[in-house]
Amino acid sequence: METTIRAFFAIDFPEITKKEINHSIILPLQKNLHGHHIHWTAPSNLHVTLQFLEKIKYEHLERLIELAKAELKNENAFYLELGEIEYFPSLNNPKIISMKTEPHDTLTSLSQKLGKCIADLEYSPENRIFRGHLTLGKIRDKNIADAEINQLILPKLKKIGVHEIVLFHSEKTPAGSHYTPIARVPLDSNINLRVKL
Repeated sequence: METTIRAFFAIDFPEITKKEINHSIILPLQKNLHGHHIHWTAPSNLHVTLQFLEKIKYEHLERLIELAKAELKNENAFYLELGEIEYFPSLNNPKIISMKTEPHDTLTSLSQKLGKCIADLEYSPENRIFRGHLTLGKIRDKNIADAEINQLILPKLKKIGVHEIVLFHSEKTPAGSHYTPIARVPLDSNINLRVKL
C-alpha cells in the first residue's frame, strides 16, 4: 500500500470560471498555436499553486491540515485577478504558457505561511522566489515566438472571490494528472465572496 502521496496547496476555481477560462483563453490559444506541441491544461485541473510537496506521508496529512488552518485563520478572503498571458519562467526558457496573477503580495504571503507549515513537519517547502501564475499549457516545443501570444486579443476575465485554500492529492495517470481535494482551509471573511463583475 502506498504510504506517501504528492500533494499541493492551491487556489481552486468555481466550475463556471474554469469553463470561462477554457472558452475565452485556452481555446483561442490552441487555435493560434496549433502547429506547436503543447499539453493544454484540462479545465477541471485549472488552479493556482501556492506550495507543492513531492512526497508526504499519509500519517502527517492531518497535522499539516491543522497547522494550515491555524496559520491562515486570520487571513482575509480576497479577490484574485488573472492578468496577461506569458511564457513561464521566461521567454528564453519557456516551459509553460501561463496567466499572471494578482495581488502578488497576498499570494506571496499565503505561499510563505503554508511553506512554514510544511517546514514545521520537517518537509522541504518551495523556497524559490514565488511567482504566482495559472498554468494554461506545458510547452513541449520550445520553438515559439513571443509575438504568437502577444498578438492575440483576449478578453479580460472577471475577478474571482477566494475564500479558501485547498490541499490537493496529485496523481499521475495514463490520461494525465488527476487532482483530488483532501481538505479545504477557510479564509476569514465577513462577506460572501463570489465571481466579481
